[in-house]
Amino acid sequence: ALFGFAVGEMGTILRTIDGGLNWETMNSGTTETLYHVDVLDADKIIVCGSNSTVVRSLDGGTTWSVSTIQGTMGYYVDMYGLAINPATGVGYICGMEQNIHKTTDFGLTWTPIREGYYGALYNVQMFGDDTCAIVGKNSIFTSLIARTFDGGVNWTWRDFYPVDGNGMSWETSTRDAHFFNPDSAITVQIEELNATGFITCTLDWENKFWLANEHTDAYLECLDLKYNYGLAGGADINSGGVIYESPDNGVNWFISETSGKIPAIHDVYVGANTLFAVGDGGVILTRDKFVGVGSPDAENTSVILSPNPASGNTVLRFTLMEPQKVTVSIIDETGRIVCNPVCSRTFSEGDHQISIPFNGIRPGTYCVLVTSGNDRIAKKLMVVR
Repeated sequence: ALFGFAVGEMGTILRTIDGGLNWETMNSGTTETLYHVDVLDADKIIVCGSNSTVVRSLDGGTTWSVSTIQGTMGYYVDMYGLAINPATGVGYICGMEQNIHKTTDFGLTWTPIREGYYGALYNVQMFGDDTCAIVGKNSIFTSLIARTFDGGVNWTWRDFYPVDGNGMSWETSTRDAHFFNPDSAITVQIEELNATGFITCTLDWENKFWLANEHTDAYLECLDLKYNYGLAGGADINSGGVIYESPDNGVNWFISETSGKIPAIHDVYVGANTLFAVGDGGVILTRDKFVGVGSPDAENTSVILSPNPASGNTVLRFTLMEPQKVTVSIIDETGRIVCNPVCSRTFSEGDHQISIPFNGIRPGTYCVLVTSGNDRIAKKLMVVR
């Protein structure tokens, strides 16, 4: 769609009607920080923010009305996550102190469901009016997940932990999530005390330990998956903002290439053909998706594939100016990662070569994507019989 919104500090609401080429500032009627926008249709847009603020538009964002959610605790809290069924007007909002409120009239009025617990809830996703899932953290830096199947009357709560292949687990805060169904989800999490980010995946609600990709020195706080493509964003404490991409719906992730240093990223969005990232200072980054072989860098000689075309196997040669973690992915013409011959392996400074066998890889055109640190180089590979 060409129609979209971005929100932020001081009541900022930006609107685009040309797919992100141009943005106009709308009069939101508030100076509160706005955290999340839910575009229900071409007319109805709902936004939530600090101090229990809800901002609504019923005319495509031209005019806005501001209201405050009245809880039972006698004070206001920041609201981070929001989801409303565009067909019925039923929805849920969540925020600090594990607040959950429910609406049945497109956010005009709200009924408190849960209030006054330590921690925070950051994301809510609905599967119809009665079923939804919410993620966040409790008071001791442990990720929380909750589900209801009866419209919020009863909830099942559980803590869960990211775990690596060696069984190491962490206590984290889950900042965003995408549920494929009520039992299966991908999340982004932060270990706040040690500045470590995680992208986790589970296929089983009953599993308390979710297999994770660990991203040291990275705060990851936003996630979006659509059109079988994924984006995750946050900040690297050493180099500013960071964006991860997944061309296979969250199965594999690599660091997205950016033009120089970028600010901390607070929201990401996957469009049909374009990717968006919103960061500090009002920065909105856009670019086309990376799919198939894209535009492999034929001129870059720091990475060489030989033989190419090749049958059976090829040899990847590359040079590093300093020790780096390297990931090598082979991606087919649909954007699917076929395999990862090297996955986050540390190489020393200097010249290296790796033999890549074509086990299970059919003849065709592929992209070999080499990621080291913040650098990403793509090479075209022809596999023949």
